[in-house]
Amino acid sequence: MVNKILLAILIATLVYLAISGMDSIKEYVCGRTVIVMNEKYVYPEFNDPSLVELKEFLENDDTDKLQYNIYNFTCQNFAITLVGRLYQKRIFSCPAIVGFSNGMRHMVVAVKTRDNGIVYVEPQNDMIILNITKHTCHDFSIECPSNVYVSYVFDCFKGGSYG
Repeated sequence: MVNKILLAILIATLVYLAISGMDSIKEYVCGRTVIVMNEKYVYPEFNDPSLVELKEFLENDDTDKLQYNIYNFTCQNFAITLVGRLYQKRIFSCPAIVGFSNGMRHMVVAVKTRDNGIVYVEPQNDMIILNITKHTCHDFSIECPSNVYVSYVFDCFKGGSYG
């Protein structure tokens, strides 16, 4: 199931990057490597922002101002939009799936910072989450019962991470 979700994220990200001004769909970033056809090489122009630099980027970015629509612009669209915009500023990030104790899932963005390691951004409100497994679903832009906690996170930096 997780592999199908990751494949869907990859395809959606590729489509977004292809229509958002990327020179070519060939340049999809996977980890710290850019895949160009069948060759792989390290792409040195990406940088890890500090937490302050990430906050400054989010203050100037308007992804959080976009309108949620259950039919055509959901948490996945917010996450992919923010990943694309960070990519344009040469900040590597990736969508991250957050699983909750009641079985619900939500998508946020994982970013590796120089000073705080991997942090997560809720792209619907720009909240930066430092220790994601200590949060409930109320800390995100979703409605849920009060006793629902993060039970796992799956991202490109760590793979599966369980709370």
